[in-house]
Amino acid sequence: MMLKKILRNLCESFCKARIGYGSFFLLISLLVSMQIFSLAHLVGHASTPPDIIHQKIVEITPMPDGSLYISYELDYEATTDFPSDIQYLEIGVPNPEFSFESVKTDALVIDASANTQGGSWVRLNFSRLPQAGDRFQLRFSILQKDMIYRYEDDIAFQFRPGWYDFAEIRNLRVMLMTDSLQDAKLDPQPQIIEGRAIWIESEMQPDDKMDMVTVVMDRASFPELTDDMILDRPRHAEDDAVGVIILVIVIGIAAIGVIFLFVADKQDYNSGSNIGGVGASGVARSAVIGGRAGGCACACACACACAGGGRIGCAERGCKIRHWLR
Repeated sequence: MMLKKILRNLCESFCKARIGYGSFFLLISLLVSMQIFSLAHLVGHASTPPDIIHQKIVEITPMPDGSLYISYELDYEATTDFPSDIQYLEIGVPNPEFSFESVKTDALVIDASANTQGGSWVRLNFSRLPQAGDRFQLRFSILQKDMIYRYEDDIAFQFRPGWYDFAEIRNLRVMLMTDSLQDAKLDPQPQIIEGRAIWIESEMQPDDKMDMVTVVMDRASFPELTDDMILDRPRHAEDDAVGVIILVIVIGIAAIGVIFLFVADKQDYNSGSNIGGVGASGVARSAVIGGRAGGCACACACACACAGGGRIGCAERGCKIRHWLR
């Protein structure tokens, strides 16, 4: 009802102020996108209580060529039954340039795969749908590349473990093996225990993110690192997700524009100010339909949610970007 009222007021203002079709179309598009985004966000959060990650441990071992061997271990508890169309769990990793090293399979986890469409996640596939109260262990490791970048006269990398908009984390521990790092500077300051730098966070609520860890060191720390393997700036999964968001926005706006022009062509508009009630409602209706067809706001919400990892980030909210783009 609120959206209809806003659209009606905008149509009336459009008629009185004689603003151009382009400006009106853009304003309508933005409002509709914001409304859909807000509804998708509220529905996703209100309908499902957060799962519980009792403990998440991430251990990082720098390799001679600048890649990072990263192992993940999660003690996970489902508070509700997994949706019927989501027989997997996705864990965010730094960027798409990674390869699997190992995954622990058991009666529940049968295998793992990479999902690098618009971001970077490890998808752990289940043999059955986890049910409310199921508590299980997830373990896998990857070899992550494209992490080292130039930092003044030194080199550096940044790391932040994936976050979740559907789960709370009781205890998060990130451990970095520092034995091979020369003149390392770590921010924020960690605990140092037996050659390991350790960062700990507790009682993290859904959407909480750990502070970005920045590690600066002498280039001699990586004897097999070559110049062409060093980035000019840090690369993160969010950067790749932004590309998908922009693409979906462009496609959505283009779809709205096509529908807008089609409807406008069908209406009898003699001038910019000669627009009656039917014409105005036709323009508003085309904008609403176009916004839903383009899927901008919902797809954006989905991409943002999935940047950190997803159980209900995409499928449960109906934000299946690839199908919508088709």
